[in-house]
Amino acid sequence: MHCRAAYGKQRGRRMEQQEERSDRTSERRGQTGRASESESSWGMGECGPRIYSCSNCRCHVAQHDDIISKSFTGRNGRAYLFQNVVNVLVGPKEDRQLITGLHTVADIQCTECQEVLGWKYERAYDEAQKYKEGKYILEKAKVMKEDW
Repeated sequence: MHCRAAYGKQRGRRMEQQEERSDRTSERRGQTGRASESESSWGMGECGPRIYSCSNCRCHVAQHDDIISKSFTGRNGRAYLFQNVVNVLVGPKEDRQLITGLHTVADIQCTECQEVLGWKYERAYDEAQKYKEGKYILEKAKVMKEDW
C-alpha cells in the first residue's frame, strides 16, 4: 500500500539513530554483550516503530513517538496531540470554539479513505494555547494501534 511509504525518510533517520544508540550501548556493555533489562525494553524495540493507522482502512497516519499528550478530547471522546502525522489531507481553515477557547483549525482526513481523523491547530488565540499551533489531534476512536 503506497500510504505506508511516507515513513521512508523518517524511518531511515530513526534507524540511523537506533544504530548509533546500539553502537554506544555495545561499547558500554564491554565483554558480556548482553543488554540490561532497561536497555532491552527502551526505544523502538525489535519490531520497529509503533504505528497508529486509520481504523477504517489501516493506512499509517502517525508514530507513537510523536505523541505530545494523550489528555485531549475530540468530537468522539479521547484524543491524542501529535507533533507529526502522515498520509492525511488538511482541509480548509475555520474558527472553532473548543474546550480551551477559540482556535483556527483545519480538519484532517485519511488520504486513502477520506475519513476525518481529527484536526490540525493552525492558530490559537489564547497565549497559553500557542504551543498547539502546527500540531495535530487524532481521535482515539478513529485510529488503531498497528500490530503492537
